[in-house]
Amino acid sequence: MTGELMLGGIVLLGSCVQWLTGMGFALVAVPALVLLLGPAQGVVLANCVAGAICVVGLAGGWRRVRPRAMVPLCLAAALTVPVGSWVARRLPPAELLVFMGALVTVAVVVVMRGARLPALRGTRGAVAAGAAGGFMNSAAGVGGPPVSLYALNAGWTVREFVPNALFYGVVVNAFSVASNGVPHLGAARWGVVVTGMVVGASVGRVLAERVPEQRARMLVLLLALTGGLTTLPKGLQIRARDYLGETDPATPLASPVFADLTGLAPLLIQVGSHEILLDDAVRLAARAAEHDVAVELQVWPQVPHVFQGFAALLDDADAALTSAAAFTRAHWPAG
Repeated sequence: MTGELMLGGIVLLGSCVQWLTGMGFALVAVPALVLLLGPAQGVVLANCVAGAICVVGLAGGWRRVRPRAMVPLCLAAALTVPVGSWVARRLPPAELLVFMGALVTVAVVVVMRGARLPALRGTRGAVAAGAAGGFMNSAAGVGGPPVSLYALNAGWTVREFVPNALFYGVVVNAFSVASNGVPHLGAARWGVVVTGMVVGASVGRVLAERVPEQRARMLVLLLALTGGLTTLPKGLQIRARDYLGETDPATPLASPVFADLTGLAPLLIQVGSHEILLDDAVRLAARAAEHDVAVELQVWPQVPHVFQGFAALLDDADAALTSAAAFTRAHWPAG
C-alpha cells in the first residue's frame, strides 16, 4: 500500500507541475520513479505518462506547431532514441542511477543558467537538440531540456514554445515507448497512475491561476535538481556496498580519514573546489594535522575531479603538476 501511495503522489506532483508551468513532469518525477521502481521501469513509466500528458495538452494548441522546426527535431530524436535505450540496457543498476542523476542535475543547471549557444540555432541547432533530447529521453526519461535550450536560442516566446514542446513530447515519448516497451505494473498500479495524472492536472490548473509562472518554473527546476542530486548518491551507495561487502565503512582500511596517520610522510592533497571529494580532502588534511603529519592542502577553483589529467589543456592542471613536483623535490632527499 505504501508503494502505491508513493507512486500516486509522484505522478500527481509531476502532472501538477506539468499543467502548472507547461514543463517539468519528467524532471520532477523521473528521479523519484527511478528510486521507487528501479531505473528501467521508472523511465518507461515516465515515457508513458509524459506522452499521455503531452497528447492531452496538445489538443488545444496543435495549430501553433511549427512543422519546419519540428521535422528536424523529431527525425534526429528518432535516430538517437534506440541508442539511449541500448546504453540504458547495458549499464549496471548502480551506474545507471548515477548516470540518470547526473543527467537530470546537469540538464537542470544548464536550463537554469539559460545558456546561449550559437550551435543551437537554425536547422543544425534543431538537429542537435532533437538528437540530444531523444537519447536523454529513452536513456533517462528526461528529453525536454535540449528542446528548451533550442527554443531559448531560437527566440521563441512561451506561447510559441508550449505547443511545439508538447508536440515534440508526444513524438519522442512514442519513440521511447516503442524502443523501451511499457512498464509491468499490474491493473491496481495503473489505476493509481491514472488517478494521479487526473488529480494532478486538476490541481495544476487551479494553481496556474494563482501562482506566477516564473516562480512556478523556478520551483519545478529546484524540485528537479533535488531529485537529481538524491539519485546520484543512491547509485554510489550501491557501488559502495560492492566495494565494502559487510565491512564497516568506518574502518581505516576503507578510508584514511578514519586512520591513525602518525608517522606518515609529508602529504600533499590537491582537490577541485567543485568536486564531490572536496569535503573528504579537507577531512583528510585535518586528520593528518591532528597526528602531526606535515600536510599541504591545495583547493583549485572551478576544476573537475582528477583535473591534473588535463595537463597541456588546462593551465591549472599544468600548475598543479608543477606544484606537486616542487613538493616532492622539497621532501625527497637528493641522491
